[in-house]
Amino acid sequence: MSCDIRICSDNAIFGQPEVGLGITPGFGGTQRLARLIGMGMAKQMIYTGQNIKAQEALRIGLVNAVYPQKELLNEAKKLAKTISQNGPNAIKNSKKAINEGIEVEMDEAIKIEEKLFGECFETSEQVEGMKNFLNKGKKGGKSSDKPKNLKQENKNPRGELVPTDKFKNMGYLKEFSTSALPGILTAGDKNGYNSMLIEWGSLGVAWRRPVFTVYVKPERYTHDFLEKYPIFTVSIFSKEFKKKMSIYGVTSGRDTNKEEKAGTHIQFLDDGGITFEEAEEVFVCKIVARAYVKDGELDPEIIEMFKSNLKLYTSTSAHTLYVGQIIGHYKRKN
Repeated sequence: MSCDIRICSDNAIFGQPEVGLGITPGFGGTQRLARLIGMGMAKQMIYTGQNIKAQEALRIGLVNAVYPQKELLNEAKKLAKTISQNGPNAIKNSKKAINEGIEVEMDEAIKIEEKLFGECFETSEQVEGMKNFLNKGKKGGKSSDKPKNLKQENKNPRGELVPTDKFKNMGYLKEFSTSALPGILTAGDKNGYNSMLIEWGSLGVAWRRPVFTVYVKPERYTHDFLEKYPIFTVSIFSKEFKKKMSIYGVTSGRDTNKEEKAGTHIQFLDDGGITFEEAEEVFVCKIVARAYVKDGELDPEIIEMFKSNLKLYTSTSAHTLYVGQIIGHYKRKN
């Protein structure tokens, strides 16, 4: 009864016969049995001291599965193999969440689960597992397949964008200079998307996850796509492309083909992100939270500064803040 999962052969027999000897079941027998099959069934088994067969054990939840005796060992191995294909850290934390959570009240149990859930995002296992899920590949961070790069018909002379696991290192987020911005924010999918220039944003950690937060005015066309689609990307470019990038700040995608005008080329990533052949670094983010800054809620000094210097916020200072959990990170490999 101490096992996480129990399977048995079709000729197995179970019982707690101790009361017939004038003693109570020991070594956790009264406690584990009641937790497994419920108090009523546990009392019946213990009070009567009667044995039950395999199928009855299956019916009341004492075992998970019943197999013919000759097949039992092979079925056990198959089950073990299936479990081993998943992330070991995720399994360990899942077991701990269940075992510790069952002993406390629900509110406390949820806190235990949240803590262990967050710890998973500090492992390479989660990076690989989520990448495989998004690619509809193997689950659980055990894939030996080489990560796929950008799909492109012609080899990019600037080199290929290759996945990295730097974003799981929280220290890297602190070292990443804000001078890397401006960058290009893109949202949508292959059927429709838009990109815009962003001059401020922030990398950091929220809810024990690496995040990229962007700030977008509601009247921007990209805002429509951010409200509709769950994924956005931030693409960082080298200095030689800074002038081209200005197109994405002064024109609207509603009536202008920005890529054609700027001479940039869209590329679609395997994890759902949209970037450019010219990008040097890319952050792919899944929106996990948003907040709305209403007109007038921004600090008046900030509004005045941008009105005077950049002619911004002349009509409204409203913004939407999108917090994106970083689910993919790419750097150009020359």
